[in-house]
Amino acid sequence: MQSCNFDIFSLVASLDRETEDLYTLVVLAIDQGVPPLTGQAIVYVQVTDVNDKSPYFVPEIPEGEIEEHSQANTPVTLLDLKSRTFDDDVAPNQV
Repeated sequence: MQSCNFDIFSLVASLDRETEDLYTLVVLAIDQGVPPLTGQAIVYVQVTDVNDKSPYFVPEIPEGEIEEHSQANTPVTLLDLKSRTFDDDVAPNQV
């Protein structure tokens, strides 16, 4: 049975999916033979999303008007949420 030396790599900073969602690592192995032989593997790291971004409106504060003495339940304004509400998260954490 052969023994192997190995290293464990860990993050030195947190990852932000909204900044970078995919990392590509090239792992190279070199043995101590004569001549040394090598092998490599490509590792793809997909960063998953967490619900860390709040939804927001454009404009930030929607406005509406209503006449004085209007009946109860009279609509003040209608918001088109699909075109005016944004969320930098991805599904299912997105608006």
